[in-house]
Amino acid sequence: MRICIVVETFPTVSETFIINKVLSLAALGHKVHVVCFKKTKETRAIFGSYDLVKNNISVSRINLSASVLSIVRNFVVSPALLFKSFSFVPQTFKKKYKHTYLAWFINKIKYDVIHFEFSGLGLFFLPVINQLKGAKAVSCRGTAENVKLLADEERQRLLTRLFRKVDLVHCVSEKMKQTVEPFCADKSKLFVNTPAVDIGVFKPTENKKGSNIFTIVSIGRLSFIKGHLIGLLAIKHLAVKGVNVIWKIVGDGPQLEEVQFHIHNLQIQEEVQLLGKRSHEEVNEILNNADALMLTSHSEGIPNVVLEAMSKEIPVVTTNCGGVAEVIENGIDGFIVDLYNHEAIAEKLLLLINDATLAQSIGKAARQKIVEKFTLEKQAKTFYKYYSSVL
Repeated sequence: MRICIVVETFPTVSETFIINKVLSLAALGHKVHVVCFKKTKETRAIFGSYDLVKNNISVSRINLSASVLSIVRNFVVSPALLFKSFSFVPQTFKKKYKHTYLAWFINKIKYDVIHFEFSGLGLFFLPVINQLKGAKAVSCRGTAENVKLLADEERQRLLTRLFRKVDLVHCVSEKMKQTVEPFCADKSKLFVNTPAVDIGVFKPTENKKGSNIFTIVSIGRLSFIKGHLIGLLAIKHLAVKGVNVIWKIVGDGPQLEEVQFHIHNLQIQEEVQLLGKRSHEEVNEILNNADALMLTSHSEGIPNVVLEAMSKEIPVVTTNCGGVAEVIENGIDGFIVDLYNHEAIAEKLLLLINDATLAQSIGKAARQKIVEKFTLEKQAKTFYKYYSSVL
């Protein structure tokens, strides 16, 4: 099967789930063509010695520039681009040119299925979606559906139109499926395929560094949706009890100053480290030395970092956000607490700190859950099943 994957930036460390999907589909023998608007320099670092061409993976970048030079270059390749976009009004020309170029660029790729990996990307292509060949799929993953749809009636209307025009609507969890169901008239288009991890890469650390400080790790963008204040209050709760703990936060974002302010105001500078944005290798090393993963989000799809930590036998303490309850069985292979309840988070962390046997038991059960239900091969086969159903 020939599969076209559309993303904003490729590859990017913060979206390893896209990289994993591309590699796992290719491993099953499919031809995968990634279309992006931005390419990064991380390709060699992320893929290592993986031969993309040999393994049926190609990457193309869309250039939406309407500069004279860009238009002339594209005219040489396809004169019809200019003629179809012609208008004496500059703004009208640019709009028509962008839409004509998008359809032309995509359709010159040979594919059976095109998959927009975020609903926002699907909406961007909505004006030309009828012109695109092959079956069409779109993914619903998190904030765009859980947050942006709440007050944006125009986005709700456009999403309803998009769902009418695509063949498949991929949801990362049953919770996400319930969220977007009201906007999809044909419920048969909806399907759930959860995130997955490479259990060969994310595996338990054999020689973990011993320390008398209990290390908690969180990985994610510094934004309001991640609920970092809840985590800071939990750490303060532990610090007041005299617990020797440190919270390492990986990521950057618009809430950096706010997080720094709360750290200072709560006087927990010794207990919290802001590590900023880190490379894939650095993140893996930080996880290797973690005693627990803490997720304090208000909303999520199913966070990949939760699956990665579980695969490494790291106990997870999380708020009941998004689809985490579809992954974690509370008290068996992780802990789930109510949203905004920082005291409950602190109490669960304290259980792990005081009972190493419990922490080890939860970690091993978590790894077993991932091996059984959340592997890349299982995810790729599910995508293939649904893609095949609409061809």
